[in-house]
Amino acid sequence: MRRVESSYRKSLSMPREAILNSEKKNVRARPLSPFRSLTTITETGPKDLPVEEISVEQIGWKAYGLCSLPSEWVPLFFLITVSCFEEAVSDETLNKWVFDCLARIGVDANCRVIVRSSGTSETMRNRGQLMSRSCPPQEIVFTIRNLIAQLSEIPSGRLHWIVQRHIAPKAKGHLSNERRLSREKRDWIVEFEPQENRLGHTAPSAYRRWRDGSDLSNLDLGCTSEPEITLRLKRVVMWSIQFSSRIHFEWVWDGGAVYIVQAQVEEPATGVDPRAHLPTKIHSVKPANLQVFHPANQQDYEHYDKLRNAKLYGELNYHMPLFYLVDQREVIDNVISGHIPSNLENDLVELTKRPLIIRTDGLTIPGDKREMLPRSDELRSYAEARDWLLTNFKSQIEQSRLGDGGLCLIAHHFIPSVASAWARAEPGNRVVRIESLWGIPEGLYWYSHDTFEVDTQVVNIDVGRAPVSPKYRPRQRLRYKGTFIAPNEYGKWIPYQTAPSYSWNSSIAKKRWLFEIAHTTRQVAERERYAVSVMWFIDNHPQATEHKVLPWFHIESELTGTPKAAPRHKRKSASDFSIETLDDWRRLQQHLQSGTRIERVIVKPVDPDLIRNRQFAEELAELAAAEKFVIELYGGILSHAYYLLQRRGAQVECFDLFGAEEDVVEFNKVVRDKIPKLIEERGERVETVQLAGDALVTALKQKLVEEAYETLDAKLGEEIIGELADVEEVIRGLCRALNVDIARIETEREEKLRRRGGFDNGLMLIKTATPHSIQKQPSTTNSSTLKLSLQQSSEAIISNTSELPVKPSYRRPDLRLVNQQLEKLFTFETETNTIGEIKEDLIFSMPIGNQQQGFTLTAELRRIGSSVRGVIRLRLLPSKPPTKLLESQLKLEFPE
Repeated sequence: MRRVESSYRKSLSMPREAILNSEKKNVRARPLSPFRSLTTITETGPKDLPVEEISVEQIGWKAYGLCSLPSEWVPLFFLITVSCFEEAVSDETLNKWVFDCLARIGVDANCRVIVRSSGTSETMRNRGQLMSRSCPPQEIVFTIRNLIAQLSEIPSGRLHWIVQRHIAPKAKGHLSNERRLSREKRDWIVEFEPQENRLGHTAPSAYRRWRDGSDLSNLDLGCTSEPEITLRLKRVVMWSIQFSSRIHFEWVWDGGAVYIVQAQVEEPATGVDPRAHLPTKIHSVKPANLQVFHPANQQDYEHYDKLRNAKLYGELNYHMPLFYLVDQREVIDNVISGHIPSNLENDLVELTKRPLIIRTDGLTIPGDKREMLPRSDELRSYAEARDWLLTNFKSQIEQSRLGDGGLCLIAHHFIPSVASAWARAEPGNRVVRIESLWGIPEGLYWYSHDTFEVDTQVVNIDVGRAPVSPKYRPRQRLRYKGTFIAPNEYGKWIPYQTAPSYSWNSSIAKKRWLFEIAHTTRQVAERERYAVSVMWFIDNHPQATEHKVLPWFHIESELTGTPKAAPRHKRKSASDFSIETLDDWRRLQQHLQSGTRIERVIVKPVDPDLIRNRQFAEELAELAAAEKFVIELYGGILSHAYYLLQRRGAQVECFDLFGAEEDVVEFNKVVRDKIPKLIEERGERVETVQLAGDALVTALKQKLVEEAYETLDAKLGEEIIGELADVEEVIRGLCRALNVDIARIETEREEKLRRRGGFDNGLMLIKTATPHSIQKQPSTTNSSTLKLSLQQSSEAIISNTSELPVKPSYRRPDLRLVNQQLEKLFTFETETNTIGEIKEDLIFSMPIGNQQQGFTLTAELRRIGSSVRGVIRLRLLPSKPPTKLLESQLKLEFPE
């Protein structure tokens, strides 16, 4: 199938033996490295670079990865080194060398090629920053010079160029087990990129030795149908188990085989240990030296919401740290006018001996402005405190027009903690939702996090009752937590990359902490008599507080309705957009102003100016509502950001939403024997009934249809195999219910195979015709008579699904008189196995009074698995009579 020049046919025995040996002897995994030579062009001309001389510096990361793959998988290629464009080599000479190399590797001189960069700094982290372009061979040198000229800045390192036989893709995508995608190195994700009018999608591909074995004798990636692609890529997954690194592959499929066009290893994992931010020692301050700030008293706890919470936690047996207040109007007015009084300066000098946080509250602040009030990062000196008051605090108060809000400044010392959480509880509801992440709570606005559901086991909960371990283990979704917010050495709260050992670990390390958070959050909800969201600090510094988990603040939960989940395996399109920086935010606005269609915006900011920026969140929400795009949120649904986006009219979908399903779901279908127990182990209540006799046979026949439809809908090879296994199990269940030996089915199958044949030839019956004694007279136009012949059909082979003949839908409108009443009848029929989404329109008129009134009848059917959903719409067509008159003459009422 593939022409491979002999020098490129290096045996694969070495990597295959390495794999088999690692399976048998537990040999340590080795790094991905080249094992075959590479044809290159340097400033002195073409040469074959032997494998022992290959290095990233010599050929760049992309070429290094391609040389490390089996040659059968890689489209033929050679390399032009950067030295050819740094030295005075003429284009004429370079072109001559290019055609010489094409001949060396066995690529036809008329074959189209693709030119791709291979930089020595072009690692996986920088993937996609440089360009590639296809061209005919005679334009290779010209194309490379153009690409170099288009670079806004030359990347660090050396930039070589791959010239590769171009594969015209019918499908293309990625295969990766990067840490951000999978906790286990053996779990992979296959991605199909958008192609023309088709949306992209993703699917899992996992390697399990007990299921997949370790036989690598067949590494062929040839396949002629799209569902086979994932099955062939499984061979790439199995081949990759020998390597110590996680790898990202790019693949293309030309309708005959899958090719690997890029292989890059994930860089050595780096990141920050969330525990590293805990100081070794916490300094003390002297409250007696304060002149303006005063420790919060009983009256303060009653007046200010942000202190009233702390009072409640104290009643729940939590020892809260000291809070310091400034509520004198003249002091606040001085700050807003741009002046720091000397007594306030004295206090800030004393208080900032230990990292200080200043929050804002007020007696008459409107409810819709209470979220995201000015709050400082850590302030570690008087100068930092002064600058924050005269810039951030002053400007935000002026912008929000809160100068007359009865303002006060509430200061407290920063509580170093490893993680933080929001927890939500409702009065009378046993289940508490907890969302947690490393670092401080701001990370929960936008970043991926862990989610837990804890059943407190009792409806009525009292203050004196200690938290108990639930009967069921907490339900949880541990996610890849690649980013969290924590203070830097200057006290500035910034995003950090999570250390690999913590990126998939639970951010709430002990189960008893989960129970305590759930129990106390329930108590707060019962005390307040409304649903609450409580902020928690977790795994706290022992010198800051005696509590390992500490409630800090709560508000009434605005979570109403059921949040919408983003598609688990998203169907990606070119109209997706990601916001990480302020530049991304500006670019999105520019795209929309220019008329570019944006359907989905993914928000994962790394820019500190966006993370806790109320104005950004409000403007994004208003833009989403106006432009009708979806915001995909990785942050928690209990965070301020989610409430704000929802309140401003944005359509928000939550990444990997957990715990928001309907409480009661009716199935009424037969299931595998262990399914009810597995559901119960997740903490859900289950109701079942045992079937026997006719009822069991009928239910199993219905299940067979359901599984057959799921097989029909499966797009990928591994999905099809899984669904076929389900079909096989239902067939065996039917045999047992009918007391029929499964061998009887096999005997019947063999007999039908003998008499009627199998499906090996892939024949589709188009139509038949039966001769009669009275023949239809031939038409002068094209005759549709089927001419029968004993000769073998020579029709072209159909390989594309879109070209399959489909039986046309039957549709027949009729107007008739039934029981002295006029009736308009519309009949249509279609095969259920061809239904995806179909829509039939019928325009007709009926006499209304003394006039003919036009109508449009639309019937829509959509099949979801074995279920069919129908929608009927009847609309009046525009007419001369007044609308009110028509409504009075024809009033339509439909049941719900």
